[in-house]
Formats: sequence, C-alpha cells, structure tokens
Amino acid sequence: MTHKLHLGDCLEVMHNFIEGCIDAVVTDPPYGINFQSNGAKEKRYDVICGDESFDLLPYYTEMERIVKDRGAIYIYTRWDIAYKWQEIINPTSQIIIPRGKVGMGDLNSFSCEYEVVLFKAMSGHIINATSLGIKNNSHAKNPPKYKVRIGNLWNDVISNEAWERAEHPTQKTINSFSKMIQVSTNPGDTIFDPFMGSGTTGVAAIQLGRNFVGCEIDPDYFAIAEKRIKEATLQPNLFESQLGNTETQKELL
Repeated sequence: MTHKLHLGDCLEVMHNFIEGCIDAVVTDPPYGINFQSNGAKEKRYDVICGDESFDLLPYYTEMERIVKDRGAIYIYTRWDIAYKWQEIINPTSQIIIPRGKVGMGDLNSFSCEYEVVLFKAMSGHIINATSLGIKNNSHAKNPPKYKVRIGNLWNDVISNEAWERAEHPTQKTINSFSKMIQVSTNPGDTIFDPFMGSGTTGVAAIQLGRNFVGCEIDPDYFAIAEKRIKEATLQPNLFESQLGNTETQKELL
C-alpha cells in the first residue's frame, strides 16, 4: 500500500488535488474550543494547533471537491459543535460512538459520554458492512448472512484512545476509524485525512489495504504519525490478496 504525508496547512495541500481523486475523507478536525487536556498531571498537552478558533467551511468545501462522486466523508466532532457544522455539511446522517470514559467538567451538568461523527455520502455512495460480519436478523425471506446496511449507534467500538496509550490529546481509536473505512471503501481505495494528528487514520487505512494521504500542521505530531504509519506498512494487511491496481491513485496525488 502507498502512503503520502504532508507537513503543513491542509487547505493549501488540498488546493493542489484534482477534483474527485479521493475515495473517502476520514478525519477529526479541531473543534474550535481551545481544548487542553488536564486529565493526568504527568500527561499534559498544549492547545491543539488551530483550535483557538476554527472555521470548517473552507476546509469542507475542498473535501467535497476532491471526493469522488461515489465517495464519503466522515468528520468527528462534539455534540454541540455538530449543531453548527450541520449547516455546513448537510450530513446524510450522524453516527454516535461512546467515548469510553466520562469527561471532566461542570458538576451541575451531565458529562458527555459520546462523540458524534457527521457522515456525508456523495451521490451514488453505498454502505456495505458485509466484511464486518455483523449477523443479519432480518425476517425477510432468505436474508443475506450478514448485514449490508447498519445502524448509526456504534456501541461495539469506542471513540477516544485511553490517555495511557495516546500520543495526542484527542487521539481516536484505530477500531473506530477502521469501521468507517470498511463500510465505505474497498481494498486499494485512497483514504485522506486532512487533520492527521498522530496518524491513527493512516494506520487503520494501511492495515485494511487502502492507500493513505494525510496532512498535519504540527511538526511534532507529524513525526509521530510518520513513525506509526511507517510501522503499519511493515505489517501484513488484512486484504493484501484482494488489492487492485493503485497506479491511478499514485498519479493523482
């Protein structure tokens, strides 16, 4: 599998992509909330680059331009930010993923225990979860063995990596990204993450036999992502025998 990583502003990078060259965008952008992790004294992080304020619109405009007609876009966010971003994305649906922990905050309000993923299906996109092996309980006559279309409550995965293992303050889990990639793309397709962080999307893509393109503006996190993705390429992927011709994707990017 091929991968190409860009250190710098993803908006500038996306301007150089030709229209319709990406099969799926899977990303976790800044939420614009000036987030700083204080969960453990021995593991503090600085404010994420670009999180002091963040306007999704110019970035999302480019995402839609570069995704193929049958492609998809998955964007992680927080429940309250999702309301604002829905006006920009006009999502096809949203996915709810448990965080795996209770967050800190105001004792007079409920702690949010989930993340939201805004999902946008391009024209002609088809979800296919057969490879996940989820049993089909349909009562229709002669139902397929496994579900093709699945629900939007993903309680079989968690969204946030445990802080003991995380190399980024908002690091998401490989299995949550893997599920998005599996149901919306095929082996040999190209996945793009404009806000790569520590490279989790890239690791998931490589493990599943997809090509990966990523951008990260912070040099420290870029170095972490580069290392993790390189290590992933040295491991056998799950669908190596099914890969098609990837020369077209290499030329486009």
